[in-house]
Amino acid sequence: MVMDVLSAILIFAPAFLPAAQGLEVSPIWLGVLFILALEVGYLTPPVGLNLFVAMGYFKRNMGSVVRASLPFMMGLLLMLLLLVGAPELFGFEK
Repeated sequence: MVMDVLSAILIFAPAFLPAAQGLEVSPIWLGVLFILALEVGYLTPPVGLNLFVAMGYFKRNMGSVVRASLPFMMGLLLMLLLLVGAPELFGFEK
């Protein structure tokens, strides 16, 4: 939530990739997981960068932008939970 996406990927991906390969986890699955989790961070109030971009673009206050983004955040969280809990639904094997 407090790190930029590019910085988080550059710091955490090299740390997690060897462990994931040791556990025979697909690197594509790990990448999709990273992107979904980081996008949830970009939508998390009060410091989510996407919220500030939307506030400026649509000229709305933080409350209305957060309320409008909640359905999208719930969808991302649901997909994240499904991807972690049942990767075989998406063609990834545990």
